[in-house]
Amino acid sequence: MEYEILGLSIALLLWVVWAMRVERRHRRLEELGRLPPGPTWWPVVGNIFQLGLAPPHVSFAKLARQHGPIMTLWLGSMSTVVISSNKVAREMFKNHDVVLAGRKIYEAMKGDFGHEGSLITSQYGPHWRMLRRLCTTEFFVTSRLDATRDVRRRCIDRMLHFIEDAGANGTNPIDVGRFVFLMAFNLIGNLMFSKDLLDINRKRVQDSSITQGK
Repeated sequence: MEYEILGLSIALLLWVVWAMRVERRHRRLEELGRLPPGPTWWPVVGNIFQLGLAPPHVSFAKLARQHGPIMTLWLGSMSTVVISSNKVAREMFKNHDVVLAGRKIYEAMKGDFGHEGSLITSQYGPHWRMLRRLCTTEFFVTSRLDATRDVRRRCIDRMLHFIEDAGANGTNPIDVGRFVFLMAFNLIGNLMFSKDLLDINRKRVQDSSITQGK
């Protein structure tokens, strides 16, 4: 019992220290003028409880009538700038589009290659523009998409055939999601290895097909 009380006291103390550090950080950002004003927030939870039970756009509209069309909300420890006016939004995305082009990248999204590894997790900048240019000129080209049209049509036709065969029995419900997943996975396999990677009957990866495709 004594150890439980001690552990709870230490956890409470750490929470108070963390909340005080976060609060000082919030105050410092507001004093520097880097964030627009907003409603008073609570430690740890921020302004989550002030959003209420109404839909988000209704809560944002109510807060905008009190704090203006542009305001700062803290969702936990994450700062969020909310724009509730189409005029202000047009001004922001027209004249400050480069500043607003970034986005929050979580650690779980980075993987082994960091946040600069892919087009999805890279921040806007020279590296992101280079990746986008490669996708535009190499992947999303009409000629390349047209070249794989027959492969896509064949995979979709096979999926529809499998669904018809499954519905012919009429005993068990049809798992459409399973057939769509098989179609998408085999489509990737045909584009990369010219082989189906999954067998609808054996429900496992065909290692021999991958080897032959290589």
